[in-house]
Amino acid sequence: MSKSHLDDLPEFPFLILSLKHSPGWSGKALWWGPNDSGYYEEVNAAGRYTREQVEARPGYYNDGVETMAIREDVVLRQSSTHIFAPHQGVDWWREKIGGTG
Repeated sequence: MSKSHLDDLPEFPFLILSLKHSPGWSGKALWWGPNDSGYYEEVNAAGRYTREQVEARPGYYNDGVETMAIREDVVLRQSSTHIFAPHQGVDWWREKIGGTG
């Protein structure tokens, strides 16, 4: 197997943004909880998922319609530069992340 450019990057967990459930909650972003359970507005309460989990089930964790997997470092960087970023609406996240993890 050939080496991917991703192999040299540090491993970051992913947070799963629920595109399906977020719009009904006043446009706020809702994050999947740990172990595929529950939804949370607070990033700190959200579950963390490995790259292997996301890549093994992209239609479940990162389909772009109901779910979007976003690296934790990207979420935290956005929240440090835009204080309300983790609570912004789904459209805000789609614009910032471009619909990809």
